[in-house]
Amino acid sequence: MFLNVAVATQAAVDGLGIIPMYRPLADPLLQEGKLIVANDYMALKEESYYFVCPETYRDDQAISRFRDWIVNESKNSQ
Repeated sequence: MFLNVAVATQAAVDGLGIIPMYRPLADPLLQEGKLIVANDYMALKEESYYFVCPETYRDDQAISRFRDWIVNESKNSQ
């Protein structure tokens, strides 16, 4: 667990995990190909997070389970 979003973001870029994050922070990393959107679902709120991870993690079973869980939780909270 990281207490700093910059450190957590760099860890995801370095292939050490995944991070839900605000789209404005994710966009440059997505455009540079450093991260990919791990799920197309986006919660439309004033404050939104986007689930991104390195492309090599896209099909990882643990990542998929976590992604499915967090998307479900997000949908249920709306």
